[in-house]
Amino acid sequence: MFNDIIDSIINNASDDEIEIIREKLNNHLINHIYDSNIHKELSNNYDSSFCPHCQSKHIIKYGKDNKGNQRYLCKECSKTFSSITGSLLSYTKKQPYQWFEYIQSLFNGDTLARSADIAGISEPTSLLWRHKILSVLADLTHDNPVLSDTVYLDEKLNVVTHSGKHMENKEKQKRGMSSQKRNIVCAIDQHNNKVIQVSETGRIHSKELYKIYKDKIPSTCQVVSDS
Repeated sequence: MFNDIIDSIINNASDDEIEIIREKLNNHLINHIYDSNIHKELSNNYDSSFCPHCQSKHIIKYGKDNKGNQRYLCKECSKTFSSITGSLLSYTKKQPYQWFEYIQSLFNGDTLARSADIAGISEPTSLLWRHKILSVLADLTHDNPVLSDTVYLDEKLNVVTHSGKHMENKEKQKRGMSSQKRNIVCAIDQHNNKVIQVSETGRIHSKELYKIYKDKIPSTCQVVSDS
C-alpha cells in the first residue's frame, strides 16, 4: 500500500517536484547519518566525571534526551548537561550536516556570504558560526602536547569580520595578509599530535610563532613547512 502511494506520487510529479523530493530525501539521509555518528562519537569520548558549568564532581545521571544521549545533573549548581554541552552543536537548531558543510567552506577560504549560501544559513548566523569555530580552535591550545620527530607546519587565512559584499565594495587589495583576516596555524607530528593557534588579526609573525612553539617543538625535531 505504501509503495503504491509512493509510485503514484512519483508518476504524477513534474521534474521540478521530483528534484525537490530527491533533495529533501538526500538532506534527511545525510542528516540522519551525520547526526547518529556525531552523537555516538561524542557520547563514547565524553568525560562525565565533572560538571562543565562549575567543575564539581558531585554529579548524577539524569535521564536521556530525545536523541538517546545520557543527561547529567550537578548536585552543586543544579544545572543539567549532556555529551554535546559546550560543543559546536550545543544550543543550535541547525542540522549537523549544515555544520559539516560550513566548516568545509570555512577551510576553503570562502567569504561569510558564500559559506552562508553553502550551509543554508543567514549571513549574521554565518558570522556567529565562524567566531564560534575559531573560539573552539583557540581553546584547543590549552592542552597542546609536546611534538616529536618530524613536525609539519601549515597555515590557513580566513575572513571573519565582514561579509562578501562588504569586501567586494572595497578597493581591491594587493596580495598578502590583511588585518581583517585571522590566521590559523597548525603543527602536527607523525604521531598525529597537534598544536593549533588562532591569531587575533593578520599573519602570525616569527616572534609569535616562537612563543607558541618554543615549548612544543624540541630542537631535535625536523620541521617541514610550505613557507
